[in-house]
Amino acid sequence: MANDHVICIERMAKLSIDTKRLVIKFEHEEPKYVAVCDIACLLLANQAVSLSGAVISSLGEAGAVIVSVDKSYLPIAITLCANGNFFGAKRPHQQAELIETPQKIKLWNSIITSKIIQQAKVIEKYSPEIYKKLIYLAKKTNADNDDNYEGFAAKIYWESFFSLMNRGVKSRIQEGAEDLINSCLNYSYAILRSVVARSLAGHGFCLNFGLGHCRKDNGFNLADDFIEPFRAIGEAATLEIVAKYPDELELTSSIKRELINFILARTVLLNRKSYRLFQAVDTVIQSYGQVLDGKRKTLILPA
Repeated sequence: MANDHVICIERMAKLSIDTKRLVIKFEHEEPKYVAVCDIACLLLANQAVSLSGAVISSLGEAGAVIVSVDKSYLPIAITLCANGNFFGAKRPHQQAELIETPQKIKLWNSIITSKIIQQAKVIEKYSPEIYKKLIYLAKKTNADNDDNYEGFAAKIYWESFFSLMNRGVKSRIQEGAEDLINSCLNYSYAILRSVVARSLAGHGFCLNFGLGHCRKDNGFNLADDFIEPFRAIGEAATLEIVAKYPDELELTSSIKRELINFILARTVLLNRKSYRLFQAVDTVIQSYGQVLDGKRKTLILPA
């Protein structure tokens, strides 16, 4: 998958396809063109966007995803390519066999350990003391296979995170978020979730079968699993970018662009090598396939 552009549409627009290009037409403006092969994610942040069936099928064939978000920038719907992998029904069968095994718990704990370590790195330069506490809890999570440590780490991390922002916001809000911090987090997570979901679908995985997320009404449990080690990228982006706008209260177009640029430019360390986001996500997802194939015992995760 070479396409690595995120296109965000936040105004009323009409989208169509012309000679393998996405045509974006805003009212009273000249059309804008983007090659379909360059698009990884089309983010629809306005309910007044209309698009043709050709847009859906062309982006799907190219392996891109279309994400529609609500006013709080939480994903409402995600379209994925249905036939873009070489594994057929192999992966879902393997995933189903893993559900009741101890290996599933170990894999999930390794994901949570990676998430806590990444969050510790976000906070390190602001509070070395909190960093040490989170690293300790990450090690305990991995050693004891006990998800209680995740809750302890989350409490410590988010209290420190919001205190650094100094904006009167004290907790993580998803649905109904109106403050700038939580809106930035929701927006960043929507981008990251789409990148992860795209990679999972491209590698033949059934997104219903999660490792830690197992809600029956969630069609993206596995994406919600594998976004965990990458959430810190959105959190680092929020921390850095919101600080540049001390008087801003809303998620503006310029802040959205900065969030996208920050996320896509971020490098991720895997096995002592640096990868750009799309490569890193694909590497992690490929390692999950290798675990299911019996070629690896552990996941490749950000460390």
